[in-house]
Amino acid sequence: MRVMISTTMKTTLFVMVLLVSVTWTAALPDDQGDDKLTTPTQHENYYKDDVCKEVKELRNTMAELTVHMQQNKEQIEQLKAKNDALKQELASTENAVKDIKNEHANRAKVAFSAGSGYQGNFGPFNTNVNIVFSKVFTNIGNAYSPNTGVFRAPVKGIYHFTFTVFGLQNTPFIGAMFFKNNELCFQAHDIPIGHHESVTRSINLLLEPADEVYLKLQKNYQLYDDGNIYNTFDGFLLDPL
Repeated sequence: MRVMISTTMKTTLFVMVLLVSVTWTAALPDDQGDDKLTTPTQHENYYKDDVCKEVKELRNTMAELTVHMQQNKEQIEQLKAKNDALKQELASTENAVKDIKNEHANRAKVAFSAGSGYQGNFGPFNTNVNIVFSKVFTNIGNAYSPNTGVFRAPVKGIYHFTFTVFGLQNTPFIGAMFFKNNELCFQAHDIPIGHHESVTRSINLLLEPADEVYLKLQKNYQLYDDGNIYNTFDGFLLDPL
């Protein structure tokens, strides 16, 4: 009987120890889980520091972007101001060009070019005679008369004139006299010995309205033409005043 009781007690004691051990083991993870919720781990601290750094960097970047945006805004305003100034300058230039075009359109246009129009010798004569250039090529403003050989200035200004006269070889004298009104401005001449010869002269003159310009052949001088227009008289208004 005592042996059986002893065995029963041992069995009961073993079961109780086993239950206590299981109960303590089961409770242990819950306690450790509570510690994990209340105490940050090393990895959690690392991630927290990393996030703070990234937030700080983002804030710095935003501040830099704000500064750049302000600078860009100021540059845009400066460019707008320059653009407005260029527009005003362009408008002023366009107006100046229009004024010049209008002035040019309204200014007098005077130009003529004529050839002798005769065949064979012209001269010699026993007195000075007008040289009439009857072959007209250009006569803008109709200031030149192909009937008299006289150019009459329509407006005050600086005029440019050129003439060329031609003679055959062994002709005694070739040349022409240039007159303004009744005043001899200059004369040009040559002696074509052994070959044909031409003489060309130019001049700029200040003319008043109705001033007359023309050429004369001096007495005993002789010119020649055969339809190829060796002798010419040209002029144009250089600058109206």
